[in-house]
Amino acid sequence: MKFFASVATIATLAAAAPKARFTTSLDVKLELQENSRVKATVTNPGQESLKVLKTGSILDASPVQKVSVSNIDGAATFQGIKVYIGPHADESAFQEIPAGKSVEVTFDIAEIFDLSTGGKYNIYSSGNIRYAEGGDIDKLRSVSFESNKLHANVDGTLAAAALSSFHQNMKRATINSDCTGSRRQALETARQNTYNIAVKAAEAARSGPAKKMTEYFESASQNTRSIVAGTFSKMAQLYSSQSGKPDIYCRDIGNYCSGGVVAYTLPPQNNIVYCSAWFSYPALNSACRQVDQAHISVHESTHLSLTKGTDDYGTYGYENSIALPASQNINHADTYAYFAHDTLSGC
Repeated sequence: MKFFASVATIATLAAAAPKARFTTSLDVKLELQENSRVKATVTNPGQESLKVLKTGSILDASPVQKVSVSNIDGAATFQGIKVYIGPHADESAFQEIPAGKSVEVTFDIAEIFDLSTGGKYNIYSSGNIRYAEGGDIDKLRSVSFESNKLHANVDGTLAAAALSSFHQNMKRATINSDCTGSRRQALETARQNTYNIAVKAAEAARSGPAKKMTEYFESASQNTRSIVAGTFSKMAQLYSSQSGKPDIYCRDIGNYCSGGVVAYTLPPQNNIVYCSAWFSYPALNSACRQVDQAHISVHESTHLSLTKGTDDYGTYGYENSIALPASQNINHADTYAYFAHDTLSGC
């Protein structure tokens, strides 16, 4: 199957521009191994070497969502992490795929999905991966992809053991250190800003200009407005209550703050971890379409199972976000974050 690379539209024209077109490609093949283990082979059929960003993609060694898994009852519950990737990952976060060559990765889907019921499951991968244009890691472009589909008959007992083992390791990696000083203050400020932004975004989604809804979600229908407003209303409720959720950490409890990761979320547990890089962002920038601590907080908060449980689709940034199809925009974290920031800034 194919990956297709998008060309980013100019920011000032992006809202009115057609969907991004894709020209560069990668071939991706999934193969089933024993029980719930999957091998992914990524081949570069082009004439030039391609440097792809591993972080958050199917090539990432961390427990990110590399595939989608479903059975007759619907989608399996994802139990891994969702990451926010900054614009300046270092060289170690990239994988060079020479022209005509392949790279392989193997992972156990039972470690990050609850497959304990066992039986027949469908497995496939789709979304986006980023690559360094011309090998320049400061010039990232997006690659959209869709793999072949697999059908697996999973042993539920073995799958449950794999999931349990993964979470045991997560517990052993946890450092229960309270945030103090300036970091605690930064998190308190982000909590308040996230609440304020969520309230304004919910109102804008319910009754704001149709043009803004269409810009981000390609629709201003009552159903779309209801979904978006509901997501932000749940977020506002979380940050205004004393429920104790989400659990927010300023320590890397899972050892995933590398490869350009600024923050990550464990959706089922409703935990958000802010890496050291997050604290280098400004608390709030009122200019249009800026990434600040509040933007990242809103982004991560949409991943929570208590709000929407959004995906990233390997896509970050305004231009790439609005280039997604409507079916993905409605469940895309950065789309929500940019929409919310626009409502705050009056863009």
